[in-house]
Formats: sequence, C-alpha cells, structure tokens
Amino acid sequence: MSKQVDKYSFQDNAIKNIIADFEDKPSSNLLLVIPTGGGKTLTAIRTINELIKNGSIDSKNKCLWITHRLTLKEQTIGVRDSVNWKNKFNFDNQIKDLLQVEMVSKGIELIENNSDHNFKYLVIDECHHSSAQSYKTFFEDKKLGILGLTATPTRLDKKDLFFDKTSYQITFSKLVKKGVIIKPIFQTKNTNELITTSDTESIKESEKFNTYTRNEFIVKDIIANKEDYSKIIIYVNTVKHSEALYDMFNEFPIINEYYDLVGYFNAGKRGNPLKIDPNEYLDKFKSAKKAIIINTNMISEGFDDPNVNTVALAVPTSSLVKYIQCVGRAIRNPDQSTVSQETFVVEYSDNMPNISYRITSGWLFADISDDLEPKINDVFVRDKNDLKDKLKDIAHEFNILNLDIKNLKISEDDFDNFNFFIYSAVRSLDKNKWHAISIDEDRKDYFLHLYNNINHGIFNKVSPTSIFDHSLKGLIDPGFDFIKTTPRQKNNLYNAMHLAFKETQVKEEVRRLQYFIFHKMDYPLELEEFLKDCFNRDAILAEFKQRKKEDLRSYILKFPSKIIEENEAYYCTNEQFHFCEEFLLKLEEKINNHKPYEVNSIIESLLNDYNSFDIPIRFIDGLCLINRDKLKYFIKI
Repeated sequence: MSKQVDKYSFQDNAIKNIIADFEDKPSSNLLLVIPTGGGKTLTAIRTINELIKNGSIDSKNKCLWITHRLTLKEQTIGVRDSVNWKNKFNFDNQIKDLLQVEMVSKGIELIENNSDHNFKYLVIDECHHSSAQSYKTFFEDKKLGILGLTATPTRLDKKDLFFDKTSYQITFSKLVKKGVIIKPIFQTKNTNELITTSDTESIKESEKFNTYTRNEFIVKDIIANKEDYSKIIIYVNTVKHSEALYDMFNEFPIINEYYDLVGYFNAGKRGNPLKIDPNEYLDKFKSAKKAIIINTNMISEGFDDPNVNTVALAVPTSSLVKYIQCVGRAIRNPDQSTVSQETFVVEYSDNMPNISYRITSGWLFADISDDLEPKINDVFVRDKNDLKDKLKDIAHEFNILNLDIKNLKISEDDFDNFNFFIYSAVRSLDKNKWHAISIDEDRKDYFLHLYNNINHGIFNKVSPTSIFDHSLKGLIDPGFDFIKTTPRQKNNLYNAMHLAFKETQVKEEVRRLQYFIFHKMDYPLELEEFLKDCFNRDAILAEFKQRKKEDLRSYILKFPSKIIEENEAYYCTNEQFHFCEEFLLKLEEKINNHKPYEVNSIIESLLNDYNSFDIPIRFIDGLCLINRDKLKYFIKI
C-alpha cells in the first residue's frame, strides 16, 4: 500500500463510522470533526457516494448540502463534480442529481416544503454556525438524518441544538503526524504596547490596537522577515485598521519592491485598494507569487490558496473558532503545495492587564471546548522519563495523591495522545482539593466526549443527573473508569466545571480547570532552567527547534518586563547582545556620575551612539530596569 493511501486512510474510517451510525438510526444528528486541510468536504461527499451505492440515497430519498458562504458552495460543487475525484473514488453517475448543494436560505425553503420527504439526509457545512435561529428548521424535521461538518475540536455555539454524537473526530496533531497538514512555526511578537481592553473581539475595543507605533512595529517586523513571510494574510477586526496598516506598508518603498501585491480586503464591492469586484481582487492575490493582504476576517472559511505560507494576527483573539479558521489558511496539503513547506503563524501580542483569557497556539492541540476557559499548559519534555518527572512535579505542586505514573501508557516517541487534566471543585482554590485525570491514547476519545458533553450541558442548564444518565449513558464503563460510577466523583467534576462557568460569567480568570499538553522538544536542560522565570518561555522553546535546524547561533537574553513581575526572553544576534552588554556598562558608569533626573537624557545620548544597530525598543525598556550584574544570557548550542 502506498504512502498516499496510508496518509488518508483516516477518511475511510470516518466514512465507515458515519454509515454505520446512519444504518443504526437513519434520523441521527451526527458530527464529523476534521481540521482544515484534512479534507472534510471530500470525506463527506465520499460518504454520500457510499450511501448512494448501498441504496440509502435514491431519487426519492436525496441528500441536501447547505452552506452559509457562496465560496463554500462553489468549493463543494467543485469537489462533487471533479473528474479527478470521480475516477479516484468511483463516484456514482447520479451523484450530481442526488446531492444538491444550496445556501442556507434556499435550504430552509426546500426543507419546509419537504412534505413528501424527498430529502432523507442533510449535510450542514461549518456546523458551528448552526446555533443561528435560521438553522432550527433543519433540526425540527425529525425524519432527517443530519451530518454536521466542522474543523473545530468541538461545537462551540452553547445553544440548544445538540448533535447526538460525534461519528468521527481526528485531531490536528494526528493529521500533522500523518503528513496530511503542516504544523506551522508559531511566533509571538510582543509589541510592548499597553492596551487596556476587556474584549478583543469588540469592534470598538479593537480600534485600540490600531495605533501608529503598533502598526509600524508590525510592518517593520514583516520587512525584517520578508524572506520567510512570502505570502501573508493579516487579520484585523476593523476596516479602519486594515486601511491604516495598508497606509503604513506604503510608507516603506521596499515593500512594494519585494511583494507583487500589497492590499486590503473588506466587505463590499469597493472593499479593496483597486475598487474592483471582490472575487477579481482575490484572484489577483491568488495569482501573485509574493503578496500581503490585510483583511477584516473576510478570508477564512472556504478560501483556499495553497501558496499562503504566513498568517498574522494583528489583533489577538479570544475565539477558538476564529483562531482555527485563521490558522487554517496557512495549513496546506504538502501534495498540492507549490512552495516551501515551511509555514508561519505570527501573533502580535501586547501587555493587556484586563484580559485574563486568550486563545494561543496550544489550543490547536487541546481538543476540548474553550467555553469554560480552562487553562492550557504546554509542557516541553525531552523523553518519556522527563515526561514522568514533569508529571511528578505537577502532582507535587497540586498535592495530587494516588497518581500511578509507572503504569501510564505513554509512547516512547509520541506524546501527542497523552494529556493530563486537573480540576478543583471547591470555591476557594486549595491545593489539597485537586483531582486529576491521566488521559492516555485509550482514554482520549472517552475523555473528550465526557468533558465536552458536561460543558454543553452546563451552558444549556442541563442537570448533572441528566448529563450522566442520558448524554453519557453507556459510555461510563470501561472508557470512563477514571471517573468510576460513584456520585461523588462525577459530582466533583461537574461542580468544578460549573464553578468555572460561574467565573466566566463575571469575567474572572479560571484556574480550577487545567489541561496539560506535552510536546517532545530537543533542547538543553540548562535552557529550560534559564527560562523558568520568563512569561514567554513556551514561545522561546517552541522556536528553539527551528533555530537549531537552521543553525542560527544566536543569544537568548532576558529582561524584566515593564508591566508584570516576570522576565521576558528574546532571541538576538551577536551584535545586539554585545550592544546590550556595552550599553549597560556605560549606563552604569554615567549614572554613578550624574543626578537621577538626568538618566533619561543619558539613555537618549547612548542610543544615539548606537543608531546603526537594529535594536528593538523592548530591549532598551528592559535594559533600563536592570544593572549589569543582572544581565543574563545564553549562547545557543
């Protein structure tokens, strides 16, 4: 069997599961969860094709496919009618007639007039939108078999449209391991701006990120990395921000010399610099080899350009759905790519003391709902023994007893399917009241089903009795043996999650739910020790592997943050390091011979001596908070 067949064999498993579930109950409401790039559209169409072949779908029992975007409709029809897929998967000649693809409004009309039940099955594309009032029509027809498609790890609508079960789910990590999609290089760039906001998704609040200095930081960073960031989609939340960032790019001639196209893309017929038809403008972007496009969340679902290798979040997000959709634009199928396989997801971060919860790259590996805002902890380990040592440290920190680490099923080389979940069910967090669930490969699917069903039940005000006796009926044993069947243990988990729900309602930081994700990384122990007191430790470690691969022999420096009582670490060049070393030495000499009120002028004078160096302002901010004896550095091996 070829690698190509092996790589996509998970689609065969998904098809078998869906067909079996529909055979068991034709009117089931089922979910298919495949991350962007994994081919969920093709998988669903192949499923419909098999249902046609086995006689479940015929001229009197057709299938309706609905979507909320025209681009998605066109994309779906393209897959259905593809000669390539027809030949490869032996599509039935009747598939064009028996699988009808429509927009939501047309779909409602068809189902409302479906008195003869000509439609037996319904596919809802991007079904995390199905909480909208208009979708209720589909769920009211109790004879319809519904298949919902989504790229998100779980349904996030918090509404009352429950799907009966997830027929098939595959994680981002597994698709990366199979080579179906590419794991991007995640980079967090701290602008060092102080922004006081409580909602990064609000249009009004989003304008706080639209500042001259911040936009300049972003543009200069992209210029500095233009060799890597060859084709970029930059996400902002407002039209004003997209146009301001576009104007900033035009202040630097090198941008238009290097890139074939630089522009923005907003809603409306004139929502681009050329004031041309939106589709025509997107075609120009697609045909450009090197390009930058700034958009207000318009380019997400349904947009496919395999040459996009960089996604930049110019405004941080607290929405997992949005984050996954944005990141999905830079995850390509290597078999179809025409450019280098290296991709980047860049988040321009800020100091935001009023924000207690944000989505980060760790959520791509989390698989659980973000509704209750559990804390995601990325833990970097060198090998299996190191992982077990880290577990012992966590158990000791939270005083977790009876943790049988020796018998945990942990693969020697693959930690993607091992997670650790801890929770506290007492109002006042007490390290003596923490419970833990070890989640190895055999328990992963059970845990996801358990956590996500309790999560949805809480948001829909379902009692714990109903959740465990109905939603989770038949799945407690053996898969949920770590919860057992005692009311006390089940109630502890429910109560912890319900308390988290209450905390989210008053915008308190949720610390009682913590999910640990383990990543195998090749880095020296001394680097881990060096970064212990740095708030951006995980981002530095994540980048270390790539820098080692490229043989970038640089320094890592750390300085006190201006905003919080932790250090921030930076990768820097030899020149930058030696500048910092000399700067502090001269600063110390001058301060000893001058009055305190003269410090600012001294700093300005020193900076003028080094204006030929590319020294980020955040270096200077950190340097001015310490003396030379506290300067720490690490030479990368």
